[in-house]
Order: sequence, then C-alpha cells, then structure tokens
Amino acid sequence: VYATVNAVIPNIYAKNPDCEITMFDPQREQLGTMLEHLVDRLAAMESAPGFNLKPKVRKSIVRCEITNEAWVLLGYNKKEFSADQAREDIRTLGQELVAAKSQKEVEEVEGKLIALEESCDLLDPAGPFVKSVRGEDITVDACSVEDDFSDSSFQAVDVMIPTNYLNARYRKKDKNGNWISEYKPTSVVDTKDDNEATSVQAEVDSFKMFDTTKDNPKDYGYADRNAYERAKRTKCCYIFDKVKRRFYLYATNDWEGPVWVMDDPYHLPNFFPLRRLQYHTDPRMNRTKGEVSNYLDQQDIVNTAQDEKMRMRTLVRDNLIFNSNVLTVKDIEDIILNANKKAKGVKLPDGMKLEDVIMCPPTPTLAFESLWDTSDAMRAINMISGVGEAQRGEQFRTNTTNDAIKEYSSISGVRLDEKRDAVEDFIGGIMHDILFLCLQFMDQETVGMIVGSEYVDLVGQWQPMEPNEIRKLLMCSVAGGSSQKPTAATKKAEAMQVGQILGQFASATPYAIVIALKVFMRSFDGVVMTEKDWEALYASIAAQLERGNSQQGGQGGEQAPPEAGERAQQESQDVNDSPEFKQMVDKAVSQGIPKAKAEAMIRTKLAEQNQQQH
Repeated sequence: VYATVNAVIPNIYAKNPDCEITMFDPQREQLGTMLEHLVDRLAAMESAPGFNLKPKVRKSIVRCEITNEAWVLLGYNKKEFSADQAREDIRTLGQELVAAKSQKEVEEVEGKLIALEESCDLLDPAGPFVKSVRGEDITVDACSVEDDFSDSSFQAVDVMIPTNYLNARYRKKDKNGNWISEYKPTSVVDTKDDNEATSVQAEVDSFKMFDTTKDNPKDYGYADRNAYERAKRTKCCYIFDKVKRRFYLYATNDWEGPVWVMDDPYHLPNFFPLRRLQYHTDPRMNRTKGEVSNYLDQQDIVNTAQDEKMRMRTLVRDNLIFNSNVLTVKDIEDIILNANKKAKGVKLPDGMKLEDVIMCPPTPTLAFESLWDTSDAMRAINMISGVGEAQRGEQFRTNTTNDAIKEYSSISGVRLDEKRDAVEDFIGGIMHDILFLCLQFMDQETVGMIVGSEYVDLVGQWQPMEPNEIRKLLMCSVAGGSSQKPTAATKKAEAMQVGQILGQFASATPYAIVIALKVFMRSFDGVVMTEKDWEALYASIAAQLERGNSQQGGQGGEQAPPEAGERAQQESQDVNDSPEFKQMVDKAVSQGIPKAKAEAMIRTKLAEQNQQQH
C-alpha cells in the first residue's frame, strides 16, 4: 500500500499549485491576469497573507488515494477577528489599565486582557486560509444524492478547540456576575510514550478522552497544572446551514445552544466553505471507498504468504533433527557451533551420508508451495491501482517486450490523467473561492504588496466589493494549472516545441506568426517564455509588419503581386518543364506506375522539398 500510494503522488502532483483564469469578457483579460497572479502568489506564500496550498493538496492526494475523498476548509480571517487586531487591542487595553481610576475599572480591563492573551496565540493572522480536513470529521446531509453535495441542506466539520480559548472568548456572565456558560473539555493532548501500546485512533488523533471524574494532571501524564490546562481540548462542530444561510459553532458535549451563530459571512457562490477531492464514483452512494479497500484481500494474501515464509525460515534456522544412534548432542554442537575451526571426525555406518544423519525438520508447507505464490495477487493489485512494478521501483521481467512496456505505460497514463484532472478541478475550485473572498475583504495595500508594480493602474482602482458585484465581475472559469514540474528537461522540451512550431510558420505570411503567438501565449506555462518575452516578441513582429505595409504602400501599387491561382499555376508549369521532373516521371513509368499517377506523386514530392528548402 505504501509503495503504491507513494508511486502515484509524484506522477499526479509535483509543483506549486497555480490556476488559469479565463475571463468571458475579452475586455477584462488584463484584470483576469492580475487576479491569476494574485491567487497564485497567495497559494505559494508560506506565511500570511498566503495560505501555502501545496502541502495541503499533497495531503489531500494521499488521503484520496486511500479513502477516495479529501476535504479542505477555506475562509478568510477578517482583520477585526485576527491575531493582528488582538495584539493592537492588547496595547490599547494596556493604556486603559494605566489610566483606570477605580478598582472596578481595573478588574474589568484585566479581565479583557486575560481573555485576549488567552486567545491571541490561537488566532490566525488576517487573510485567506485553507485547512486540510479528514473525511471522517465531515458530516453531510444524508438526503444529498449529488457527488459534489451541491443539493445538501447542511454540511458540518468537527474540530478540536482549546478549552481555555473557548472560555476566554465566549464564556459569559449573567446580571448577578455568575457564569452562565462554561465550556468543559472533551479531550486532553496525549503524553504517552512512543513505545506504549495504544489504539490506532488514539495515535491518529493524539488525544485522550477526558474523564470528568478525574482532574489530576498526573492522571494524564502532566506534572504542571498550567501545561495540563493548556492541553485540554473541547470537540466542537462547525455547522453550515444552507437553508437559513447561517454558520453555527457547537460544543459536542453541550448541544443545548450554540457557542456562536452568524449570518453567512462569506457569501460564496456555493455557500459551503468546503471543497472535496474524489477520484471514483459509486453507482449508489456519493461517498465511496478508495482503491486500497478494493485490494485489501489481495494484500492479505501477500502478507499471509510472507508470514508463512518467515515461519519456514525460522523453523529451518532454529531447529535441527539428527540420528541419535549415530551422533550425540555434543557431536552436533561441535559440527554446527564450531567456532575454532577444528576438524571433527564422524563415524558413519556403511552406505550412509552425513545428510542422512543430520537433517532439517519436516515443513509440510513446502508440499503446497504453489499456494504461497503471490503473483496472481500482485497482478490484481496492479489492475485495481493502475500502478505497475516499474512505478513502484521494481524491475520488469527479463522477457518483457518493448511493446508490453508501452502498453503498461499507456494504461497507467490514462488512469493517472483521470486523477490529474480531478486534482486540477479541486485546485481550481479552491482558487475560485479564495479569489471571491479576496475581492470581498482584501485591502488595496495588501493587493499591491502581493502583485507588485506590474498592475499599478488596476491596483489603484482596487476596493473591497459586495458579493453581488463580484458575481457580475467574476464571470470567468478558474482551472487548476498543470502539474508539470519546471525542471531543466521540461524547459528544454518546451523550448523545442516552441521552436518547431515557429519554424513551420516562418515561410508563411507574417500574420500567421502573429496568430500563432497569441495561441502560444495562452498555451504554454511560462517555463521558458515569460509574459514580458511574449509581449516583446509580439511588439517586434507587429512593428516589422507595419514597416512592410508602409514600404509596399509607398510603391504606389505599380507592381501588384500575382493572384494566388496564377502563382500556383506558374509554379506548376515550371515544375512540369524541368528536366529533373521529366526524368523522374520516365523512371516511374518504366517501373509500371501509370503516368498520371507518377506525375502527381513526383509533383507533390518536389513541392515538399521546395517548401523545406525555403
């Protein structure tokens, strides 16, 4: 399983994520290019305001290979609810604390400071965010039937939130000063030894269930009360209600009322701030198992065979049978365990060999050796996963032909292309939602810092927009970029492609080169040719065309070029009159080829040669 999954990942995804934005309105093409650069750079940035998308996508691919689904939770931290604003509020409260005149004011300001300090370290910086989420933490409306869950009325995601943070930020008092809401922990960060035997789920979650009857730090491996309090977590659930267009946060150990509730803060076109990656479709359900589940039976066969082989090795190594009528235990130990290289004489009866006296224990398994052959199981695994031996680091058999290798590669390529397409759609959906949020909440200064000085005019007009305005403006398609890694080999291959295509148009009209350049500017990934290079080349060709047109116009039209039909007829006549043409036709006719057919074939051949020379 490990070898198969890790063989697929680099073939599917090998570079920083990018996107391709195609505006439906050609007049907004420059805006689309700027927005494309904005989200690409945000996705590549490892610190705020970027969201470092590459490791999240890679994690999603691993999860999707095993479970056939992976989720990300995305959103935007507004400045007023971010760690940046919390630090500013702490400075402001510090000044208020100095200026406080009564004990009551001091206590009130100190309470606010404690709450902010408890929550400041747990708040994220301002800007967009993308978080990888496990599929088992997602709950979807059971009535949904679409694979993309577009018809679901709600979606929910479970998260672990520090209990101190919940109480510092959301706990409230009534009029009498008594706490009316106090959140209790559900789990504690596990401090177990790595060698301690624990359940798989506990190792995955790294949490222990919190027992309300025990509140001693030592019960959970903590010697310090403060560290123990910081380690407490409360399992909460974000619920996104599409019917009421509201977001809720509930503590799972207290469903009487939400921690908070707010109207739709993002106004995303699909409402839900969740995106899902899926490879395979089930005919009945919209959540189905992954490839690994389909070849676990074959994997068990391989494991059983390997286990049995290990048993046989141990049996042969650790056990020995000998004829006690001929040899003694000391004789056997002297033979087997002789470390001093001494000669040992053994008296054997006539007609017997040493192998007849010393032997291995009987191994019934060897009588059914064919049952431990794993080749059929491995072929089934290859068929289900679409990954062959060579991709897992193994070698082809010596009798494998080149045609068979090409067939294996072709089949594997089709399977991988399907997965690449799903990953690119997944990235495109994330980028679209992030772009929608940036147009709503990102300020002009941040945009200018990210896109640089290339789009000064557009940045100068930037201002946060209302969701309805964004829907009218953002009439475009957003697709995930190619997963091609910009290596030296890739750059050389792309350069050769550009050179070959341009060479084919070099002898044609210059206007064909202009049209071809427009296609290349949209098609190639910018690995070799940057956008500025394309613009410079385009401007150079356009200037050359203008000079050519002006020179032709200055001649007053005295020598007009011949018509295309007349020029073709003249070229054909020149070819027919050439001695080379007549000689080749005579030779073909002497070989039994009809004259008309021979003339047509040779005329085409000479035309191709002439075009190549030009």
